[in-house]
Amino acid sequence: MTARKRPRRLPKTGSLKEVAQRAGTSIPTASRVLNRLGDQYRISRATQDRVRQAAAALHFTPNLVAKGLRLGSTRTIGLVVPDIANPFFAAIARAVSATAHERGYSVLLGDAGDDLAHEIELLAGLLTRQPDGLVVIPVGQQCDHLRPFESAQPPVVLVDRGFPLLRLPSVMSDSRQGSFAAVSHLISHGHRRIACIRGLAGTMPDELRMQGYRDALAEHGIRFDARLVTGTSFGKESGRAGVLALLDSGVKLTAVFAFSNLIGIGALEALLEAGIKVPADVSLVSFDEQPYSGVLAVPMTTVRQDPAEIGRLAIEMLCRRIEHPAEQLPASVVVPTTLVPRSSVATFRAP
Repeated sequence: MTARKRPRRLPKTGSLKEVAQRAGTSIPTASRVLNRLGDQYRISRATQDRVRQAAAALHFTPNLVAKGLRLGSTRTIGLVVPDIANPFFAAIARAVSATAHERGYSVLLGDAGDDLAHEIELLAGLLTRQPDGLVVIPVGQQCDHLRPFESAQPPVVLVDRGFPLLRLPSVMSDSRQGSFAAVSHLISHGHRRIACIRGLAGTMPDELRMQGYRDALAEHGIRFDARLVTGTSFGKESGRAGVLALLDSGVKLTAVFAFSNLIGIGALEALLEAGIKVPADVSLVSFDEQPYSGVLAVPMTTVRQDPAEIGRLAIEMLCRRIEHPAEQLPASVVVPTTLVPRSSVATFRAP
């Protein structure tokens, strides 16, 4: 008969007092080091190393909930994203987490799945964890559930999908200018029948990119044609469906501008599957650069956003609001975009 293995016991944890004794410091000094405030209190690196080594040896883990109740701070930040599978949002989340860690905060992540009801549930759940602040990339079609944060705690910073009438600070890309540059690039290559595949209707990025698209057409004397506009979301399937809808309609086009990298990938796949060569038959530009954009079968011309900078600025702004609540901060920060030309765009030549 095989003897049952006894379950492994978790190691016994020491107290903060024992950590301080082992490191040869006072309890307040040990506490400051373990809360990543050592540099702020000018505690020597050698002392900080001793405290961390003592904490590791004693398997000491601070009780953040108790600490939060006692000090009114949990050193946590809630982060809500609409779709973590989207590489753009994943990159922002990575930057938020890294910058928050540098500032001594942990991040609690929630994925709304592009569903407003789920976003509202996530925010309610995060609030029970008493975060010091929230970074929210909202689904972006409605904002009533965010209005209480205009005058109540914890502070909130919106990212990417803001709301013009909501008095909350935001950080976002220059979607209008990026879209204007993309369409102007196609026009400079002789294209005048430029289709666009939109993102999620009612969201600020979609509206600003649409504005940039129309502004570029008007700037170059090209009449807007609603038949060239399609799309329902920022996902890959919207790109595929958008191209199929355009082809089925029989509308004449020589180029496509996709409002996101995922839309662009879906559009590229649908065009190639339909036997349409990119860029020989149809040129293609997508909003948002990704690591794979330049190594696709057809290297994609893109509008590069800077998710790392967006995430960093969001945390920096949020920390200022947490640590200096009376300080006046800018209502919004707009991060520039850059056009990255590649071989998915060719000069149009009339047949």
